[in-house]
Amino acid sequence: MEYSGLSRQFLFRRLEPFTLYTLVLEACTVAGCTRSSPQPVQTDEAPPASQLAPVIQSVNATNIELSWSEPINANGKIIHYEVIHRCTKENASGNRATTEENIVFTEYNTENKTFKYNDKGLQPWTRYEYKIRAWNSVGYTDSAWSVAKTSQAAPKGLATPRLTYVSDNPHKVLISWLSPEEPNGVLQSYRLHKNEVLYPFSFDATTFNYMDEDLQPYSVYSYAIVACTVGGCSTSEPAKIQTLEAAPALVNPPSLQAISATQINASWSPPQIQNGEITKYILKLSDEEYYVGRGLSRLISNLQPCTQYDFTLVACTNGGCTSSVSQSVLTKEAPPLNMEAPTLRVTGSESIEITWKTPANSNGKIRSYELRRDGALIYSGLETRYLDFTLTPGMEYSYDVTANNSQGSTTSPPAKIRTHPSAPSGMLPPRLQAWAPKEILVAWDPPTKVNGDIKNYTISIREPAEMGKKTVDFDTSHISFVRQSYVAADLKPYHRYEVQVQACTLQGCANSEWASIQTLEAPPEMQPSPLIEMQTSSDGFQSVASILWTGPQQPNGKILFYELYRRQATHTHINLDLVLVYNGTLTSFKDAKLLPYTEYEYQVWSVNSAGRTPSSWARCKTGPAPPEGLHAPMFHTVASTLAVVNISPPLKPNGIVSLYRLFSNSTRGTDVVLSEGTATQQTIHGLKPFTTYSVGVEACTCFNCCTKGPVAQLTTQPAPPSQQPPPHIHTITSRTAFFQWNAPRSPNGIVERSGPKPHVPAPRAAGGPRWPLPEEGGGAHMMAAPPNTHHRGGEGGFLDLRGALGAHAVTVMQGECAAGGGLADTKIPGPGSPLSNRSNQSTSVLQIPSQRQMNRTSSQGSLHRSVNQLIDVYDKKSLIEDSVWDTIIHGHDSGLYVDDEDLVNAIKGFSTVTKEHTTFTDTQL
Repeated sequence: MEYSGLSRQFLFRRLEPFTLYTLVLEACTVAGCTRSSPQPVQTDEAPPASQLAPVIQSVNATNIELSWSEPINANGKIIHYEVIHRCTKENASGNRATTEENIVFTEYNTENKTFKYNDKGLQPWTRYEYKIRAWNSVGYTDSAWSVAKTSQAAPKGLATPRLTYVSDNPHKVLISWLSPEEPNGVLQSYRLHKNEVLYPFSFDATTFNYMDEDLQPYSVYSYAIVACTVGGCSTSEPAKIQTLEAAPALVNPPSLQAISATQINASWSPPQIQNGEITKYILKLSDEEYYVGRGLSRLISNLQPCTQYDFTLVACTNGGCTSSVSQSVLTKEAPPLNMEAPTLRVTGSESIEITWKTPANSNGKIRSYELRRDGALIYSGLETRYLDFTLTPGMEYSYDVTANNSQGSTTSPPAKIRTHPSAPSGMLPPRLQAWAPKEILVAWDPPTKVNGDIKNYTISIREPAEMGKKTVDFDTSHISFVRQSYVAADLKPYHRYEVQVQACTLQGCANSEWASIQTLEAPPEMQPSPLIEMQTSSDGFQSVASILWTGPQQPNGKILFYELYRRQATHTHINLDLVLVYNGTLTSFKDAKLLPYTEYEYQVWSVNSAGRTPSSWARCKTGPAPPEGLHAPMFHTVASTLAVVNISPPLKPNGIVSLYRLFSNSTRGTDVVLSEGTATQQTIHGLKPFTTYSVGVEACTCFNCCTKGPVAQLTTQPAPPSQQPPPHIHTITSRTAFFQWNAPRSPNGIVERSGPKPHVPAPRAAGGPRWPLPEEGGGAHMMAAPPNTHHRGGEGGFLDLRGALGAHAVTVMQGECAAGGGLADTKIPGPGSPLSNRSNQSTSVLQIPSQRQMNRTSSQGSLHRSVNQLIDVYDKKSLIEDSVWDTIIHGHDSGLYVDDEDLVNAIKGFSTVTKEHTTFTDTQL
């Protein structure tokens, strides 16, 4: 119960905003009470109230995430929320300053119960405050502030460290630094970068210098400082310094070269690690200084031939000197001296072993020894032992040895000895089998007469054209000795070799004859690329490729055939358009199945029985050819004397189209060039009006590479006719004149009208008019002209009639001819009217007879009526048949006088004019 009384209105107070209430009214009398139906009433909105402060969800160095809920008393529908923040900054003196409040986010989706916002891009290690402002349609309310502080981050504004020397020590540098301008937190430590390498230790926040030791002299070092907080680290820009000079390190020994037997040239290069600028070099020989200076070479003389000398090099800087290790050199050779006699030992009935020593004074390197038996050279080489096994048993032999070096030779005294009897014999040639392209299987049998125990076998392999040979020895412990076979490897494929086997006992050795064999084939190698020359085909275009090639540099067998492949050149490495164009034994081929103006590549494969090998690709390009796929031209604009033509490029240009030419088929069977150029739109000038042309396009890619396409019909627009011949007088009587004319030479269209323009000048004084002779063609009659009247064509279009009878009344009519030869009759106004000056209209002026002449006979009126009927019929039908004229002529009155017959003759003549000409009759009698 909110109210009770007799008043008919009541004010409800202390209601809740934006709340739905239900009111019921009860009316009471003495007899009882009755209630109304419930009436809903909703209060208006009010500003929201009791907005809770936002809750800080998460915090890092640059982000703060917060959440909030709707106000306890929304007092209406919440429209949006605003997130407002402010921050507190502290300067170097410790004073704090709070920034202004800023709206950083607005949430319009208010249907949820809770809301979130992540504030990004904040300053590290800074105190921020946030509040929520809730709005409805009436107003807003603010929450209390929530405080959050961002976490620490890497410092900023770290200055480059300062580098200084430590006294004169080239191995030390002092590094000092300052605190960063923006710590972004509590500094924890400093670290040091040296030459972009981080030191393994760190410094506390109160340390601002460090002494770096054990550095390389005269070297550039870079240092950078790393400052770290809990939030991270930052690195300063590096600073560089070059340490002081020191004594050089790693001095290389001098390079020594013997110039002669008594001179040596010494040269050297700067130390790899100079540690400063080199001030001098010192060259020493056994602690004796041969040279002091800054040069890099020195010539040393007065030395002993073929003697070793040891030199050292000392390099000095402002920081000290360093010596290299010693370097040895040998002076050049001299001829050897004091060669002793060789030592001889009999090894069998047919063999003697000869050994010798080097000369007592070799004076150089012995290059060869020459062993002579009884004055004949039997050995030359570097060995100091030789087994002579081609001797005769029981024979005495004399041997001497000559030692050679680069400068000369010396010969020993001779030594003599006698051989023992017997040795093995009957050694058969070995059995050979080609095992692989680079291997041969050698098998053999023991000698036919061993004459003792075989102690070793020796295999000798040589090439037929070569002097040297390769030998392999097998003693009794070798597996090939037991098997009596050996696989010779590292040979050349498809190459012929000769092999010999030697069997030896204690009494001597036996050699077999040489056996020959050829190694197996291997795939060919190093196939050169083909040579390509473009040639002209029978049609005159460069569309034939002549390809030449040679065999591989290493065939490794017999080349069976060659394969030539072709493909179109592309910018990619993948081209599936590969065609085998030739397979055979020839080394040349002409490829005529090529497309014009196309780039091709060719590759040659050489094939033997063991395999195949390719060459590299060789490239060529065919020449241009006539274009293909030309369309008929299209006409953009057509006038009476010109046409603008659009040309479509050919479907296959077969080159670069250098010329387009427009042509027309003439009646003589030849083509007439109308226009040419490089543009695809050309204008043709000089055409004839109202003329049909057959126009085609000719496209050219070179001088002889032209193609004509189909033609299209072109009809120019009509133009005014030109070159109209003058009329000719055909028949003249006293009262009529019949004119004849031809069509214009250039009608320039369909001639719609034509007619004469008569002019009557003054009568001639004597002799009468001079009429031209009648001619064929179109004609016109001019009648009722008085005698002695002269008719001629003039520009004014009128007849001036002056005769002996004086002035006459004149009637002017104009005759016109439509296409097909019809006749029209039109009255022409006087000279002042607008139509009197039309020069393209032919006119006739007909003189009316005088009153006396008109009274001569009444039959003349009927004749005039007949003629007027004739003209009226033509005006209506524009077509005259012979029957109409006959009716008019045969139906006129018979009362004509003599001149009426002229009129009849004129009408008859007019009826016989052909349709190709225009006629006109003047009938004013």
